Amino acid sequence: MYIRDISAALEKHSTKKYSRRSLRNITSLTIHHSGTEGGSAQSFASYHVNRLGWPGIGYHYVISHDGTIVKTNSADTVSYHAGQANRFSIGICLTGDFTSGKPGYSQWTALKELCRKLSSDFSISDNRILGHREQPGAATICPGFDVAVLRQQLGESLFFRIGKGDRGAGVIRLQKKLMAAGINPGQIDGIFGPLTETALKKFQSSAGIIPDGVYVSTTNEALRAARRTLREQIPMQRGYDVLIVQQTTHVKQDGIFGPQTAASVKGYQRSRRLTPDGIVGSKTWIYIINGWR
Repeated sequence: MYIRDISAALEKHSTKKYSRRSLRNITSLTIHHSGTEGGSAQSFASYHVNRLGWPGIGYHYVISHDGTIVKTNSADTVSYHAGQANRFSIGICLTGDFTSGKPGYSQWTALKELCRKLSSDFSISDNRILGHREQPGAATICPGFDVAVLRQQLGESLFFRIGKGDRGAGVIRLQKKLMAAGINPGQIDGIFGPLTETALKKFQSSAGIIPDGVYVSTTNEALRAARRTLREQIPMQRGYDVLIVQQTTHVKQDGIFGPQTAASVKGYQRSRRLTPDGIVGSKTWIYIINGWR
């Protein structure tokens, strides 16, 4: 697969600029269609800048009918393409109108290859590859076709695989997920070393998964299911899951969910426009693990 980076050559607004994000905040891919039979990254950029008044083109990648892939924004760009999902999503646009048809073979193949690459690069699981209409708050038919078909064809085995020796944001998320499941992976440093491997094998054994020390989608789903809801109660909850919450919310790190931890969680939730109830449920866990600001 060849990807040509044309981001620097595309038209941009004279004064407006997109904001930036940490790469570890990327947790989703959003699939779009252009809604036009023709067009190119250049024409889309011109429309977004001159007609919509955006800082630049809204997409991160554009795939033409013949399967050519061009990169149109860096991954750390928070561009305008999917509303509430902009801050954590990469936007991929297929040239064409698929409300009554399907992408051709070359374009479909290129889309699958690009999704595989980005899923591996950013440890994105298959259920986080969504059509624009599937993203929160979206009111659109984009991308026309059912992205569930794409998810099915890609298949679990073709998604991310993290193992011993790997480094980066995906490893940081794994280490946080292990702590959220009550397992100690050692320091949260983004390095998949012996402690992380041992912790992962321990979790896999407890979850009935072959303990091979390799992190793929099956283990990811089991880690999600293993998270407790944390709250102030008697007796107080204790564990590594409490500790990762305390590390994230910058309060005394003793692994005990008491009044101070509950208060720090409320402050964390307020700063991220979550319901400030002091309870670490599924939505607050997502923010903690992915490091969303």
